[in-house]
Formats: sequence, C-alpha cells, structure tokens
Amino acid sequence: MTLIHVMALIIYETQLVVTNAYVGFLPHQFGLLYLLRILVGIVAISFVIPEDYVIPSDYLSFIYSVFVLAPFVFFGDENEGFVVFLSGVLLMSVPLVFIRKMADIRIDIVKIGLYSERWMIMILGFIVVLSLASMYVNAPIASGFSLNDSYTRRMEGRDIFLARSPIAYAISATANGIGPFMAFVAGYKRRRLMFLVVLMIPFVLYYVLGLKAPVAYVFLSFIYGILVFRRELGKLPMYIFLIILFMFAVFIFEELLFGYSMSGEYVFRRFFVVNGRNMEKYMEMIFGNYGWSVLHGVRFEKGAAFYVGKLFYTEDSNVNTNALLFSFASGGVVLYAFIVFLVGIYYALIDCYYRKYKDPFFLFLGLFYALLITEQAATTALATSGYALLFLALVMKSGKKTSRTIVSLN
Repeated sequence: MTLIHVMALIIYETQLVVTNAYVGFLPHQFGLLYLLRILVGIVAISFVIPEDYVIPSDYLSFIYSVFVLAPFVFFGDENEGFVVFLSGVLLMSVPLVFIRKMADIRIDIVKIGLYSERWMIMILGFIVVLSLASMYVNAPIASGFSLNDSYTRRMEGRDIFLARSPIAYAISATANGIGPFMAFVAGYKRRRLMFLVVLMIPFVLYYVLGLKAPVAYVFLSFIYGILVFRRELGKLPMYIFLIILFMFAVFIFEELLFGYSMSGEYVFRRFFVVNGRNMEKYMEMIFGNYGWSVLHGVRFEKGAAFYVGKLFYTEDSNVNTNALLFSFASGGVVLYAFIVFLVGIYYALIDCYYRKYKDPFFLFLGLFYALLITEQAATTALATSGYALLFLALVMKSGKKTSRTIVSLN
C-alpha cells in the first residue's frame, strides 16, 4: 500500500509541483518532521486496516487507509504543525476502530421478500433509463467528449438539473450508485453483454455532464463482481495495486514521450494529492482563527465545503473531503459523533444481512459506500447517491440464502 503513495509522491515531485504551482503545490522538504508523519501514519493504518476481507465493513477500513489516511500523511502541508497533523490522524482513524467493533453486533434481521431479483434489476434499470433519457434531451450546449470542456459541461449541468430536484437525485443515484451496482451484477453473473450495455451510463454522463469518476466506478465494480464470483475477495487490494502500477507505467511512458503525463494529472493528482491537500485545508480552518466552533462547527450559508473553498481557493470553490472530517468541520463534535454512529449502524446492518443471507450484493454496498464517503458527506452518499435506495431494494428482495459461500481467507 505504501508503494502506491510513493509512486504518487514521485509524480507529485516531478510533475505536479510544476503544473499546479498556481494553486500552491510546493516541493516537500523531506525533513525529520515529514519522516515522523510517515511513521505515525503507518502506525495508525496498522491499527485500522483489516487482516482479511470477509464482511462488507472490512472494505471501509481498507478504502479509508488508502484514499484518506495515507494521502493526508503524504500530501498534507508539513508546515501546519505536528499537533494539527496528529489531530487529523486521530479524527479520521479512531472512528474506524469503533465502526469495526460495531460490526461484531448481531441483529436478528430478515428480508421482506416483496419481489424477485429480476424485478429489482428491472426497477433499477427503469430509473437508469429515465435518468439517461432526461440528460440526453436536456443536454447542455457544451455537450461532447472533449476533455477541455468537461468542467464547462458540469457547470452548465448544475444550471439545467437543479439541485434537490427529482431528476437531479435520479442522475446522482445513477452515476454513483445504480450504475456501478449494475456493473457489479454483470461481473458477478458473468453477463458480458449486460456490462456492455451498462457502459453506456458513464459515457452518457461524461458526454452530458463531463463526469469522469463514473467510468472508473463501473470498471472497478465489474472487476469486483468477477472477484466475488471467484470467491477471491482478498485479491481486491492486489488488483487496485496493479491498476495503480499500470497507471504509473503510463506516467513514465507519457513523460518520456511527451514531457507531460495526463495520467499524473487526472489519476494520481485527483485521487491522492488533492485529497490530502483538501484535508489539510480543513484542518487549517478548524485550528486557525476562522470562526469554527467545537460545538456547532462552521456557520456559513453555503456550508463547510464552500467556506473552505472561499478561504483558501476562490469565492465559489466547492472543496469536498471525507465524511468524517467534513462532519467535524460542518457541525462540530455533535455532528461528528452522529455521523460516526450512523456509518457504524449502516455497516452493522449490511454485515448482519451478509452473514445471514450470504447475498453478495451487500458486499458491493460495503465497498462502494466506503469509496463515496472518502469525498462525500455520509448522508449525501446515502440519500443523493442512492445507497439508502439500494439498501432498501436489497432488503425487500427475495430472502433466499445464496447457495455459494462468498468468503475468502487468502
């Protein structure tokens, strides 16, 4: 795992500090304080990362270690001070221990069994078709496959598909939840034709709204579905490492050939460097003299994400971060405690359903909800991104136990 972030660090020091100097990317000093950060980070991750991957909550610890804790350790501002850094590590690691303890809770749960799996897929498919059709009919003027116009398409899309409107919810659920879920089903059921159809979802989302993440979500969920089918849950970290290693090889190739790497900008910068820097900005806002309160967090009309953006970037910047840190910044210790409990209950429930029914679809919920809350509020991922909907859909599905045992013991 550390090797992944070392590769990201090499790319940061060789390219990103040059191409992103305008937003404050500076070379690291690699002094004693930085080495101490690495040591503390490794110790913290060793306490939370799972030994094996057998229940949905195991993926939360893994995903947070790779995409939250490690980026904060490697790419946060080492000049902020060690106390601020240590506080951030504790804020984002201690709850994971609590949530893993909640996974041991045994709840006597049942499935309602209102419909079959086929009907569930048909209902979710209808939502997808409705979303894609609405997007295509109301496509922005800048619609297309140009990478340069992707941000413009996203801004125009916000004006067309207004926040909190039913179609906006449907689009968000399709992009972040239902689309990847369909790809997982295609992988687990070995339905390649279904996967080719599902591939239309991220391409329409990119064409209309310039969204790039759903492409990665769909491919990752398809691969994960295949691994679950093969009973190789423990191999997911290895596959993620191999994907990152491949992208690092692409970076080297692009640098040698063109002197500039798109994989460095759109993969390593996006998933590692920006995450770490954004977390550091949140910590600076919390510990600086910016009006944050331990009881109620930030008092700003547009919320903490826009407040951090206004402080450190531009007036309308929306700076997202992981659910744990965001809740602490937004609502202080009260909201933070509530979100930790909410996430814990969510994983305790899907763990119980998986243990009882061995339904592999609950494994998908565990992995992809964890991915989303590395950059979204926990309630947003449940309500807007469709994970509460998917949970209810699975609970109301037929409750027959799966005949295959989907457990990997490496």
